Amino acid sequence: MPRAKRLSNREMDNKKQQAYVMYMGFIEQKEIAEILAVSEKTISDWVAKGKWKAKRSAATVTRDELINKTLEAIGLMLDQALTSGDKNFTSITDGLAKMANVIEKLDKKNNILHVMEVFRNFNEDLIIQAKHNDDVKPDLIKLINRLQASYVNRRMNNE
Repeated sequence: MPRAKRLSNREMDNKKQQAYVMYMGFIEQKEIAEILAVSEKTISDWVAKGKWKAKRSAATVTRDELINKTLEAIGLMLDQALTSGDKNFTSITDGLAKMANVIEKLDKKNNILHVMEVFRNFNEDLIIQAKHNDDVKPDLIKLINRLQASYVNRRMNNE
């Protein structure tokens, strides 16, 4: 049996980028390995080293979930103040101010979270389109993904 051709760094980087897009689109690692003709261990290594699991989890948290958790925390602080007998809430003023600041920051970050969610959905669609449309090639997906990442980075740095 002939040995498999060793891929160049550029070819391997292309596959890694494609794997990342597919992983963020919730495609199973085994399927990604089959599609890209690389080992499951390679995909697993990329996921671990690039912390893709955490990135995918972070990308799925919605603004509403974050706001609701913050509001729950504010509610707990108020309940604790009431049960402790602090009627003027002086002990929690600083905490409430910090929570309000968190909500304000979440509001600003929401736009970028929404953008990332749209990009993720678009990338999932690109992968589906690639199966049926010869114009959607891996290089095009890679370019779009790089442009999306660049856009997100610029937005995060400006907000």
